[in-house]
Amino acid sequence: MSGAGVDCVLEAVSAPLVFGRRVGCAVLRLPTESQVFGLLDWRRSAEARSPSSWSFAAAHASAALRVVTHAEQRETAGLRYANPAGGGVDCLNSKLARLSVVLERPGQRSLRLLSDSAALEHGLVGAHSVRMLL
Repeated sequence: MSGAGVDCVLEAVSAPLVFGRRVGCAVLRLPTESQVFGLLDWRRSAEARSPSSWSFAAAHASAALRVVTHAEQRETAGLRYANPAGGGVDCLNSKLARLSVVLERPGQRSLRLLSDSAALEHGLVGAHSVRMLL
């Protein structure tokens, strides 16, 4: 992912709680710093709109982060993982997801990062129309 000549890595995960709210954590690694957003930094805006779309926002005292990602279904493939306790999860994968990241820090210009080749992995239980490889 890059923006304004900046190479970086974003790692993020979210999951729904029993009562419906999504929680998660994220780390944005830039060449000169890392911004870590933990469980308590996540806003109520985390949303998985479909197996191929995900967005969230997180903030702490020194930074705010907004992320939107989307992968076309035709560029997504699924792998089935068995749960030892029974059942399983379909892991839907794309290596061609579009990703938009906005990082805001007090006293600095907003940093907007874009990629059209981001990796998106989405664990899903239930019906979907993504083609399964295994």
